Amino acid sequence: MKKLKIQKIEFPYFPSVEKPPVLIPGNFDGVHRGHRILIEEGRRISKILKTNLVVLFFEPHPYLFFHKNRNNFLLTTLEEKIEILKSLKVNEVWILNFDEKLAETSPEIFADKLLNLEISRLILGPDHTFGKDKKGNIFTMVEIAREKGKVLTIFPFITYKNRKISSTRIRELIEKGEIEEANTLLGYNFFINGTKIKGSGRGKKLGFPTINLKISELKIKPKEGVYIVETEIKNKTYQGLLYYGSRPTFNEKEKVFEVYLFNFNGEFKKKNLKVKFHKFIRNDMKFDSVEELKKQIEKDINIGYTYFLKKGSNPD
Repeated sequence: MKKLKIQKIEFPYFPSVEKPPVLIPGNFDGVHRGHRILIEEGRRISKILKTNLVVLFFEPHPYLFFHKNRNNFLLTTLEEKIEILKSLKVNEVWILNFDEKLAETSPEIFADKLLNLEISRLILGPDHTFGKDKKGNIFTMVEIAREKGKVLTIFPFITYKNRKISSTRIRELIEKGEIEEANTLLGYNFFINGTKIKGSGRGKKLGFPTINLKISELKIKPKEGVYIVETEIKNKTYQGLLYYGSRPTFNEKEKVFEVYLFNFNGEFKKKNLKVKFHKFIRNDMKFDSVEELKKQIEKDINIGYTYFLKKGSNPD
């Protein structure tokens, strides 16, 4: 795969280019189906024009700049977003530092500086906003682009069940445990990248050894409960279950991520794992005894096995 060129930039200084690229600005949190339509069009045009496709996004996400204590928000961390954009064959990524200066920039000045760039085409979504207080919109950009003789492509809303696909809608679905619909809107399985950490060993004592994970505080957390998942370890995929919750049966408070893999009894030293969510199967709950908890875990495992068997995949 061709290497993705990544440039971190400060407004109003944009990178120099050899040939005017196709440029798509936005936040791209989740890089969902709505974003992908823009990127597919950008790739198509850049191929015809034999130029690069550049995606520009802001870092930190503007919402997090204005809500500095907010965690549990991003569909994709910076690294995850870059990973997905690379898989979509974007040539370059421009990461524009979102700071106080940029937050105070008027829409007209931002559009003027952006459209002073040598670009062959600017592609925007229909709800694209920019500038101080998000007062700039596609009409602002169209007006200034017309004055400068720049070509724009503006897409209509991409919808699912008569509602536009948006990062906000997908966050709501994940927080409600509606993973299957979130996956449909994302165009891929929602995932978390976690670091393996030492746990209490309780799962092993119960007969169901688990891997404890630590993930970014900024990453959105799913509804507490049990999920059917796939986990990538050393380029191999294992099917299993993920638990996210506070282990109320043991009167604990701290919320944890634990992954149980079907038919994996080995040890591994790899620290970083990717867990892909398939389906929510039950809420987190408190059991009257450890034996009741173990019986429920066996039921959960059976549900997970059946799920993959129905998909034509044998967990064995």
